Amino acid sequence: MAYTEFSLGFDTAVNTALDAINKIRDTMNSHERICIIEVMGRHCGDIALYAGVNGGAEVIICPEHPISMRQVVDKLTKSRRSGKRSGIIVLSEGAGKADAYVEELSHYPELNVRAMVLGHILRGGGPTAYDRLFGTRCGARAVELLKAGASSRAIGLKDGQIYDIDITEAFKLEKKFNLELYKLANIVSL
Repeated sequence: MAYTEFSLGFDTAVNTALDAINKIRDTMNSHERICIIEVMGRHCGDIALYAGVNGGAEVIICPEHPISMRQVVDKLTKSRRSGKRSGIIVLSEGAGKADAYVEELSHYPELNVRAMVLGHILRGGGPTAYDRLFGTRCGARAVELLKAGASSRAIGLKDGQIYDIDITEAFKLEKKFNLELYKLANIVSL
């Protein structure tokens, strides 16, 4: 949702994905493989972007910034040339399916690729401390608004502060992809 910097549950989903990336990376390292980790995000690649950056992914693929198979292969080849024998690709489900990428990359025998679809695992489990506090803060704001007689408000986060906005206006806003963070991911993944 464009009216809020992060939605409730985002931090939990990213941390769950990050935990999986850390565990999968250990196996990929020991077997010199590449794993495509598919995460939630049909229309928004934020989970893939934030989990990928924090997990040191060699490639991040999001629906807002699609890349070609040639670009994926080039990044993986460059990573191999730098001495890495394993790799992580984080794929937002809206940008493609992990199994389809494995099929395409199987044409490159030097790339030993596997797939892992995290899917609904990201929706379950206990929330992070951040999401618990965020939920509490949003709930408190909702109660304040109700006490004041306000209705049709969306509650979100802006500049680290809880705020509210007319719900009709909130849904008109267009979400912007964090291109700067995506560029940073490409720099630090080398």
